[in-house]
Amino acid sequence: MKFGLLFSHQVPPASGGSWSTPYRDMLECLPYAEELGYQSAFHATHHAQKDGLCPAPMVACAAAAAVTKTMRIGTGVLLVPLYAPLKLAEDIAVLDNVSNGRFVFGVAPGYVAKEFEAHQIPRSERVGRFEEALDLMTMAWTSEKFEFSGKYYKVPETHPNFKLNKRHFSNAELRQHAFHFIKEGEAFEEEVGSFILDWLKPQEFVEVKTSGSTGKPKTIRLKKEYMVNSALATAKYFDLPEDTKALLCLPATYIAGKMMIIRAIVCGWQLDLVPPSATPLDQVFKIYDFCAMTPFQLDNSVARLHLVKKLIVGGGAMSLRLQKMVKEVHTKVYETYGMTETITHIAARRINPTKKKKQSRPFKVLPNINISKDERGCLIIKAPNLSDEIIVTNDVVDILTYKKFNWKGRIDNVINSGGVKLHPEEIEKKLGKIIDSRFFITSIPDDALGNKLVLFIEAAFSEEGLEKMKENIANLKSLEKFEHPKKIYFVEKFEETTSGKIHRDNTLKSRVG
Repeated sequence: MKFGLLFSHQVPPASGGSWSTPYRDMLECLPYAEELGYQSAFHATHHAQKDGLCPAPMVACAAAAAVTKTMRIGTGVLLVPLYAPLKLAEDIAVLDNVSNGRFVFGVAPGYVAKEFEAHQIPRSERVGRFEEALDLMTMAWTSEKFEFSGKYYKVPETHPNFKLNKRHFSNAELRQHAFHFIKEGEAFEEEVGSFILDWLKPQEFVEVKTSGSTGKPKTIRLKKEYMVNSALATAKYFDLPEDTKALLCLPATYIAGKMMIIRAIVCGWQLDLVPPSATPLDQVFKIYDFCAMTPFQLDNSVARLHLVKKLIVGGGAMSLRLQKMVKEVHTKVYETYGMTETITHIAARRINPTKKKKQSRPFKVLPNINISKDERGCLIIKAPNLSDEIIVTNDVVDILTYKKFNWKGRIDNVINSGGVKLHPEEIEKKLGKIIDSRFFITSIPDDALGNKLVLFIEAAFSEEGLEKMKENIANLKSLEKFEHPKKIYFVEKFEETTSGKIHRDNTLKSRVG
């Protein structure tokens, strides 16, 4: 007969004991238990327990392995659905090595509701996640390279044709290169590296910052499955096959830059990186099949646009002047419509078609996208392959057919300048530190930026006052570069509403026209 030990590491609240005590006692008694002939030491686990019952049995097992030589060390049991399976497989492999093969992996799907609630995992998914995780971990331990695509977990393998800066990468190689970007790369490469690591993690989602066009910027979760769907839809819609030569000149901070990376990984493109800038093509000396830019970048790149065969433009509406500038270029230029919540564009329109029309083309939605309008006349998007929810926008549209619409403008007051969404209230809050009189932030049309930020101050004009204000704004550290007003207007007396509040529109019209 063989005997072993089972540790729970509990400390009842009424005892008044320290949670460190049972772990210290375990480490002291294990060598003696081994001398007495005990064959194993297992560690129970539960989460969110008032008595501190061990929530991290792998850590306890590692400590137990360090003070023993022959005893089997194991989990009794580990609640697999609460863990990222690929990371868990790595931890187990390491523990098996440091224990010299003594580790025993005891598993269970779990059953306590509050444990699943604490980890934000539906209890109803416990069995499905449990079974998938065991399959995924087995593949990780027995295969040099593998792909896994289940209902709950996915391990995306890079496309065999994928290249980044002219180099082929497997998942493992890409992970190491991402670390290199983070450690030794430039700022934009660091962003790329961080996102690639997020993409290669076994979670079913990635966290992405919104641009703030429908309110304050926020962080949302996007399913990797939906990001793959978006990448495939883009490749099909714009006819971009394997080995497409693509250029990334957008920051990987936001969804547009992230999706260029995913398209390359999923579709097998050859992706080159250049630092995001106002003039991204200035450092390019080869021809690319595909690229994505903001309107501001395009405005500064028309002279070198022959280096790009197909270009999508997003992050803001293209001005009429900009549209006219690209009418005769050979590059196929598309204005896109989309947002972070729809994983970039859900519609596009060709700006410079070969067949000339007096009226501009409407936006045409991608496959598996349904559109409608709400009572405000704002666009409603139903995209089951991209989002679990129906998306209600603040964009006023005219729907022409079930696949086509014209965009008329935004219903809110967010300022879009050069593809950057600006919130006047947030900028005013910062400027309030240096401006004593009444003022407000608004925008006026600009050929290059679409809209440019302007500052109205209720005060008499003087050259000295203007230069002093510019200096103060330049020295305001809390103000981001893109939040600096492009022009400052001094008005002796603002137009007011009947209640005495500043009438912004009338003040703007009285000064600018």
